[in-house]
Amino acid sequence: MGFFDKIKSMVGVTGVKLEYTWIESPWPYFDPMIKATLNVTAGKDAVTIIGTKGTFYAKRTVKNVEEKIILGTDISNLEKCATTERNGEWVKEFPCALESGGQVSYGFFIMDMDVPKALAEWGGETPASAKANGITFFLEGEVDVKETLDLFDPTLTQEIDVYHNERKEEPEYEEE
Repeated sequence: MGFFDKIKSMVGVTGVKLEYTWIESPWPYFDPMIKATLNVTAGKDAVTIIGTKGTFYAKRTVKNVEEKIILGTDISNLEKCATTERNGEWVKEFPCALESGGQVSYGFFIMDMDVPKALAEWGGETPASAKANGITFFLEGEVDVKETLDLFDPTLTQEIDVYHNERKEEPEYEEE
């Protein structure tokens, strides 16, 4: 737990509780996408959710130094978001006002990844070689809460297990 995470949990500034209700773990190593659903529950005060960010990353420790590679992200905010049904109406996902105890769920679809290529320098071309080289995988969900002024936005990190699936070559198409 980082310094700011300790402060956040001590003073309860985030005003929300995060929980993964579904996460793709184990994740197929050669899949270019990972998916998850993050549930947000408001605490004692009402909050306004103005965005989310899902980050899939790998890390390892070499000579007591932790290294991290971001493999992909999915960002949704006021400018870039989907529509959803609330109270019988179709509205943008953000902003989302949550009353005390209210809940809302957001999906992460982190796409267009080539994990073996990204981890080649670390020796992570396959799940077995990644494990042998001490590479571990994590999904971090972050919720942008308007009332925290970006200083104490809550995050939730989950370690992801991987398994070896067959690499699928993209079919080559001939132009007519």
